[in-house]
Amino acid sequence: HRFSDARLPTRLRSFLAARCRAGAALVEPPAAAATLEDLAGRSPTLEGLLDLAVVQVAVGDDVWELGDIPGAAGHYRAARSTARRARAMAPESTPAARQEGVVEQRLGDAAAELEDWRLALTHHRASLAVDEELLRREPENAELARDLGTDLSRLGADAFAAGDLADALAAHTRASELRERLLAAAPADARAIDDVDESSFQLARARSAL
Repeated sequence: HRFSDARLPTRLRSFLAARCRAGAALVEPPAAAATLEDLAGRSPTLEGLLDLAVVQVAVGDDVWELGDIPGAAGHYRAARSTARRARAMAPESTPAARQEGVVEQRLGDAAAELEDWRLALTHHRASLAVDEELLRREPENAELARDLGTDLSRLGADAFAAGDLADALAAHTRASELRERLLAAAPADARAIDDVDESSFQLARARSAL
């Protein structure tokens, strides 16, 4: 219950930002993040740090929607620092590891949006490493496998844009093989169908470029 009130300002800002009311969305400092940062500084707990990281990512997402990608990346870097504190507190915590992976993926996406492909590769590889670790812990977890496919697809896109066509083909091949297995296990899953279609297209682009 300590964190429920702190979440409300962030939800309101997200609601307003989604409707392009930029001034209303960011009139005040991110009160939710400030409240949680204070709590995490005075009496850090795993739950509190994870809540703070989630809010920091949400604020970054709002800033992104308002067109400030470098500003969003700053919030994502703060969230990564928080997620790393959570992992140091509880190295075996799956939620803490997953949160770090989410933040690394956001940082990679921001770098890709700014066409800094080397930095995008660095962050997307970090996200991939986290998801590979989590999947080793839970090899039957389809959602983790899907996350891994997303990481590989992003890596392939980064490598393609950077001109590393062989690396792009390798990443998209891995993503395609993984996604085909997920689709075979759940043939009616619309997300799995979309993922396979995406990988098929990206593989065709890489092969054509080669």
